[in-house]
Amino acid sequence: MPHSAESRINSYWERAAIGLLAIVMSLTVWAFKEQGQRVENLEIKVIALDKVKTDRGDLREVEERLSSTLQALKSDLIARQDISQANILARIDLYMNQQNKK
Repeated sequence: MPHSAESRINSYWERAAIGLLAIVMSLTVWAFKEQGQRVENLEIKVIALDKVKTDRGDLREVEERLSSTLQALKSDLIARQDISQANILARIDLYMNQQNKK
């Protein structure tokens, strides 16, 4: 009989150990899945930040192009004003010379 009681105690310890091992394995699998989900969330955030960074770079390029276009338009406008002013002054001189001849 002592052999039978010892066998039962060993059987209980084995069952408890198997139960604990199953709990530990379950917790490990759960933690692994949680980490996988966290990694996926972080990857999504990195992709979003990368897109924002790319968008900012594109925005800088557009801003530079607009700035250069506006600068060119400003230079063209100033040149046209100078030409118009010279034309007006030439006409005034011509008119004044005609009035002086009379």
